[in-house]
Amino acid sequence: MGVKKTIKCKLVGLTKGKLELLNREYNNFQRYLKTGEDKVYSATKQQGKRTYRKIDPEKEYLFIRKDLVDIRKTDNKLAEYWARIPICGVRGGIKVALAHQPSFEEWEICGSKLVRKNGEFYLHVTVKKKGEVTGG
Repeated sequence: MGVKKTIKCKLVGLTKGKLELLNREYNNFQRYLKTGEDKVYSATKQQGKRTYRKIDPEKEYLFIRKDLVDIRKTDNKLAEYWARIPICGVRGGIKVALAHQPSFEEWEICGSKLVRKNGEFYLHVTVKKKGEVTGG
């Protein structure tokens, strides 16, 4: 048994270049899901194929496979945690700052979705922790 939850983190401090790359990858993934046109990071495309049956056609998001979710604690003044987002054509992806999130150290990362809302990006990270769930 264990506990599973989704941590929603806003991406902050995005440069113009990073924002353009995120928008391009995000838009290409939405196009891929609707038309099959392939200009998306290969692992993101694979994850989209696996979960296509579960996708809500009324919502937009970009899947990031659990083995590609790289979140690290830093001493950076902008944000304590940074994530690496895979981007087609960008070796190693891009690093983005995460705002307003709890510690990730005690949790196993299961995967994530990149969500765009009102022109801003959020990383919804699904995590789990082993242990007993207690009722109250």
